Amino acid sequence: MPEMKKARTGAPTPERAMEETCSGPLPENKYTTLDRSISISEFLRSGADNALHLGELMLLTGADGRTVRKAIEVERRRGVPILSDNRNGYFLPACEEEKERFARSMRRRAGEIMQTVQAVERGGRKEAY
Repeated sequence: MPEMKKARTGAPTPERAMEETCSGPLPENKYTTLDRSISISEFLRSGADNALHLGELMLLTGADGRTVRKAIEVERRRGVPILSDNRNGYFLPACEEEKERFARSMRRRAGEIMQTVQAVERGGRKEAY
């Protein structure tokens, strides 16, 4: 039997997530089987302290992680400022500083990815890996 992981301290159950992350009823679930679109920003609150982790968004939307991440990317490219960090999760900006911190982080990640691509392109090819 696989070992069960403990939820992080304070991680809401689906019921508690709905109660604690919203000041009022949650918006209607935007997950549809026709276009598989989700409006993630409707579930988010302002500020890193009010962020939701991917698992919590999966519970709230009923969608799998890949679909949630894709929906976030679609909204971001449409100009919705959905921010994230590794500690807190996904959230809307509460101030300009949060947006600037997110942008710096994304630029740094892009640079690291480019360094990896360049190293692989420069590297020799081995017969067997």
